[in-house]
Amino acid sequence: MPHLFESNCAPDTSTCRARIIEILNYLDDVGPIDPDQLIQRSEASECVAGHGLRFADLAPLVVRGEDSRLRLSAAGDDLLLDAGRPSPDWAAQPAEGSSRLRKWQAEALRAWCDHGRHGVVEAVTGTGKSRVGIEAVREAISDDYNVIVMVPTVDLVTQWIRALQENRVKSIGAVGDGSRASFTSHRVVVGTVQSLHSNPPVRPDGKVLLVADECHRYGAEQWSKALHPSYRRRLGLTATFERNDDGIAGLLKYFGGAPVYRIGFARAIADGVVARYDVKLLGVRLSNLERREYDRAEETARDARLQLLAAGFPTEPFGVFLHLVQQAAESDPDPTVSDLARRYLKAFSERIDIMTNASAKLGAARLLAPEVERSRGAILFTRRIDMSEELASVLTECGIKAAAVHSETRRAERQALLTDLKVGRLKVLVAPTILDEGLDVPDIDLGVVMGGSRSRRQMIQRMGRVLRLKGDGRRATFIVVYAEDTAEDITRNDGAEGCLDLIVESADSVTQLTVDRDRLQPGVDDLQLRLKGRGGS
Repeated sequence: MPHLFESNCAPDTSTCRARIIEILNYLDDVGPIDPDQLIQRSEASECVAGHGLRFADLAPLVVRGEDSRLRLSAAGDDLLLDAGRPSPDWAAQPAEGSSRLRKWQAEALRAWCDHGRHGVVEAVTGTGKSRVGIEAVREAISDDYNVIVMVPTVDLVTQWIRALQENRVKSIGAVGDGSRASFTSHRVVVGTVQSLHSNPPVRPDGKVLLVADECHRYGAEQWSKALHPSYRRRLGLTATFERNDDGIAGLLKYFGGAPVYRIGFARAIADGVVARYDVKLLGVRLSNLERREYDRAEETARDARLQLLAAGFPTEPFGVFLHLVQQAAESDPDPTVSDLARRYLKAFSERIDIMTNASAKLGAARLLAPEVERSRGAILFTRRIDMSEELASVLTECGIKAAAVHSETRRAERQALLTDLKVGRLKVLVAPTILDEGLDVPDIDLGVVMGGSRSRRQMIQRMGRVLRLKGDGRRATFIVVYAEDTAEDITRNDGAEGCLDLIVESADSVTQLTVDRDRLQPGVDDLQLRLKGRGGS
């Protein structure tokens, strides 16, 4: 039998808030008990989601008396009082100035309350997950809590403040970008993780709600101080609760386990929360020169990866492998390993550049121009800044009102471009990852990915940008352009995790566009692209 406050699960196992509350309720009911009884009760506790439990997390919640028996500590008593608050009727009439909650939003809030007001809500982009956070904020304020809304970007600070104000939440202040709000001056503090992590606001009684938007970002060690252990209520919001490194373990522990509620595209479409959509897939070929360069980089990357695996690097998940390789390239004490890591990363980057900048994609953009023109607004997603500029130029040459937006675009100009897209002064924005998450994107109905990302998180974010519910009920179209027989080919079934199933499973129709190479087109790798639709699913 383990020592009382040693962990009874693997180091990366999350602790379940609901199981802790169950144990504390038992202790409160039966009075002081022997340590062995607490261990037995802990091992017998259950969670429908299968979350783990660490005895160590019970330590501050119980106290040992002179008779060596255990009873609730003041912290444990406070936790039970707070966790025992019944869940409001979230589906009832909304507060003044707010619209009625969607069914899934009420369900998510109820699940969060049932888990002791700790937990992550995972909702695909476009479903309205920020409203879940707003209602948690409103409840916290009524219970005499302060609130922190933590976000990854300055743009999101502005968006959250606006959304809270629109829902009649008062006393809101910002931290970061020259602003210095505090709990002394404001009930709600909104700030970036960069501005909050070094000195997070606290209250002596711990009555703070943390709403962590895009919470999958906060597993990195440098942000851990922002996830303050004293905060009694914790709500994480994300489209995909996963990370590419072991930072997920800390997030699981902090928020009390895996997401307490999930909603994907299938449910969102069935509930009428996001738009129905069609999918079109277009594979283009690399030129002869591009193919030779790609194959060379692929061989180098494959050889270096095999040697790194032989040196003890993990086979999967790939995100963890890549994270460790990046660390080894910077600081591994073994020069052989660090050299292998740098060689792998160089070849890996070269592959991305070749796929991203494939000349045939410029030709594909020309031939997709009529579809862009017919849309009510579009976004073209790519990987690199220079390619976003090139694609915008190609579309402009085709008579389309297009502009590139990326990390080198000033914030004020970004907002102006988004406004231009919203009101129709622009037909399309071409962007690398800057529009993947965070920014409010106008009511567009066409998304084109000029590079078939195999990242499920990135694909969910990009789909959500296009599938936001349209005011007039119109459907959306999602086009994926990918280099055939490369790592971005989302139709390949090579055992690696992909995202084709994610794209097609909820689509009303799936069309594989084919490329006619019978005629030449000057300047596009001696290819004439002419799209032909071929239905399929």
